[in-house]
Amino acid sequence: MGALASLSNAVPTVEPGGEAQIVVTVRNTGAVVDQFAVEVLGDAAAWSVVEPAVLSLFPGNEGTATVLLRPPRVASMLAGSVPFAVRVRSKEDPQGSVAEEGIIEIGHFDDLAAELVPRTTRGRRKAVVDLAIDNRGNVPLNATVQVVDPDAALRFEARPPAVVAEPGTATFSKVEVRPRARFLRGSPRTHPFKVLVTSDGREPVVADGVMLQEQLVPRWVPKALLGAVALLALFALAWMTLLKPSIKSAAKEAAAEEIQPVAASVEAAQEQAETAKQEAAAARGDAAAAKEATGAGDGSGQGDGTGEDPADGSPGTTAFGDPIDFRLAADPPVANGKTGTFSRTVEEGKVLTITDVIFQNAGADAGILRVKRGSKILYEVGLNNFRDLDYHFVTGHRFVAGEAVTFEVVCQDPEGRCAPAVLLLGAEKTLAPPVTEPAP
Repeated sequence: MGALASLSNAVPTVEPGGEAQIVVTVRNTGAVVDQFAVEVLGDAAAWSVVEPAVLSLFPGNEGTATVLLRPPRVASMLAGSVPFAVRVRSKEDPQGSVAEEGIIEIGHFDDLAAELVPRTTRGRRKAVVDLAIDNRGNVPLNATVQVVDPDAALRFEARPPAVVAEPGTATFSKVEVRPRARFLRGSPRTHPFKVLVTSDGREPVVADGVMLQEQLVPRWVPKALLGAVALLALFALAWMTLLKPSIKSAAKEAAAEEIQPVAASVEAAQEQAETAKQEAAAARGDAAAAKEATGAGDGSGQGDGTGEDPADGSPGTTAFGDPIDFRLAADPPVANGKTGTFSRTVEEGKVLTITDVIFQNAGADAGILRVKRGSKILYEVGLNNFRDLDYHFVTGHRFVAGEAVTFEVVCQDPEGRCAPAVLLLGAEKTLAPPVTEPAP
């Protein structure tokens, strides 16, 4: 007993995402009715289907089954030859099972994508963005990077300008953007540009970007200078009214203390001289001399000094509306079917204004992202729809002290876990303490 088997096409050709068919002819060489199971062996078994999978044959009869080979359109399905075998297994006589070998030729396909991270960048003199080049095809690609802008207002440098992207991998290049002209003050200027990624003569893939060129003088500098001038004026007023008179008074007191011992010594010397004159006149018996000695005058002198110690002060600086950016990421990643929340709370005495929101989905996860203020949803997007997504606002979203910016991830990715992130840009301002009026 046993079976004989043959394949109609032992070397089929198929592109990933397509289908190839092979007809398997089975003959029952045994003496009893038998059932024969047809199955595919090798790497092709994961993406093949047999219809029907079991043949029931009388002795000497033949039957056919169709093998459908359907390689998936993924980068891991590399172009080239894949060996396989079709085994026909007898139920009544397992020792009589047979296997026929073949080779399937997998064709190649191209799927190149390019993204700028972030898509919108800010800078005064220059800005640097990352260019992610994803090769989702099944063959290696040699790609070159070229950057152009319609207004010829920018200069560019790509590092490196050419990359080799292996199947199923992401390769990165940094793009430096510099404005040709600068300005001291004014509103930010918008400069759009395009990055062209060309591979082996194929149509280029385009990634759009925008640079927001900012003024060279930061907005807080004039306000800081005004604050410094006011502080210097207050210091000068305090010097003239309080510090300088106090220093003069202290200097006079110190000078008087230094002069007092000298004045006492002079007075003692004058007294000794007067006594000597009187004794000399008495010894000579000269009343006139004694009278002259008693009429001698005395003198005294005093002096004082003043001194000043110069004082100086340097104005402090105050910050108003300092630029701020922070990133909320799913760290650790959120498991499939779970929800993760990641937040940042505004500190006491501060106000946070969000002007730019950039969603990042580098792992091509599936699920839902939300940016919330407390329980209120501000933005809700689907992970399946993007790899990088950004929003920009004129007025921005304002968060006061104690409020939290919450990043919520609902993972719906059956193949693993979700690890997206969100980058938030804006300004943070420290509020001045309230001024209390004195009681009447």
